[in-house]
Amino acid sequence: VPLRVYTRSGALIMQIGEQRRVPVSYAEIPQLVREAFLAAEDERFFEHGGVDYFSMLRSLWVDVKGGEFTQGGSTITMQTARNMFLTKDKHIQRKLQEVFVTLRMERDFSKEQILETYLNVIFFGQRAYGVAAAAEVYFGKPLSELSVAEAAMLAGLPQAPSRYNPVTSPEHATERRRYVLHRMQALHYIDAATAQRAGEEEIHAREFAPHYDVEAPYVAEMVRMKVIERFGEAAINQGYRAITTIDGRLQMAANRALRLGLIEYDRRHGYRGALRNVPISANAVPRQLEGLLASLPPVGNLQSAVVVSVAPTAARVYVRGTGFAQIDAEGVAWARGRNGGSKVDDIVRRGDLIYVLSNGQGTAQLGQIPEAQGALVALDPQDGAIAALIGGFDYFSNAYNRVTQAHRQPGSGFKPFLYSAALEHEFTPASRSE
Repeated sequence: VPLRVYTRSGALIMQIGEQRRVPVSYAEIPQLVREAFLAAEDERFFEHGGVDYFSMLRSLWVDVKGGEFTQGGSTITMQTARNMFLTKDKHIQRKLQEVFVTLRMERDFSKEQILETYLNVIFFGQRAYGVAAAAEVYFGKPLSELSVAEAAMLAGLPQAPSRYNPVTSPEHATERRRYVLHRMQALHYIDAATAQRAGEEEIHAREFAPHYDVEAPYVAEMVRMKVIERFGEAAINQGYRAITTIDGRLQMAANRALRLGLIEYDRRHGYRGALRNVPISANAVPRQLEGLLASLPPVGNLQSAVVVSVAPTAARVYVRGTGFAQIDAEGVAWARGRNGGSKVDDIVRRGDLIYVLSNGQGTAQLGQIPEAQGALVALDPQDGAIAALIGGFDYFSNAYNRVTQAHRQPGSGFKPFLYSAALEHEFTPASRSE
């Protein structure tokens, strides 16, 4: 389980570890999701005693005919036993061990506990372990918001996470989803109309960053280093919870203040132009436009975008992960285009890859990544605790922490110390030096 870092009020800042896990209870897993996995992996789960002998004999027959052990015939309990306690080698001795552990699990735990464990430990690819983490990784949403199509796609992953990965192999993922939907319909979990709609649903999967309540990655890195210093490298994966003194409200205000300040400063030095220009077909669809932006992740509060059409007074852009938006003349007023022109089509062209400030509701402003950097730290005057800290414009593009790692002359920052010492020694603003 990864290290989790929280604010003083318990809001999640970051989880740090080799594996992405979001443990959930049986009650927190929607029935739709449970049924999708039962249909894909073990439709008789609640009926057998852990070992489905008919399925095992069928798999053994396939193995004997093929001359090698390639078929598993594993129930959900057997898969849980294998993932929790055993290796994944395919030989008779290991299979017998798996059966023994499976029967022990069925004796000691309820079916609901076993299914809960299975859905929390199974591997889904992209470093995601457990269905809740997989929902975040592939669809950027909690389990409760998954559609039928998305639940079926996740249920199809455990059999072969690499082959059925919807990000890297959408064709194979679609084929596997179709099978799971067919099984769900056959078991009367969904009706034919629902299965058809889900089968026709376009895949919107991509690798999403984990959900965090408060954005403070520089703080999370400071915590990570402190945890390793105190408890060793292995502590990162041992489920520690680190509670910081960060105030989530102040941290969000600090992020906004620093980033907008740097953007405004950078704008005063002019527009440096598009990142590059790419050809766009007249009938380009969102999936193709997303592909053009795949190598341009968000930076701070800036989103990458591609200009799809432009006129003298406005430009239509596609914003990565958000959709289409419009930049009007006011949104480019700070920039100057070719030959000093100030019209929108003087500044951007069709096919330009740019960064924008988007409100997520169809309106955007032209932006660019600031060349200048900055930092901000706010201390609680009562006890000196760090209430907010941001060490640069964007941690994920530059992890250098300008609060703790940079060296600079104090300048006017030293004045509060000098003046407070003077006031403590009974000087006043009217005091004059001899």
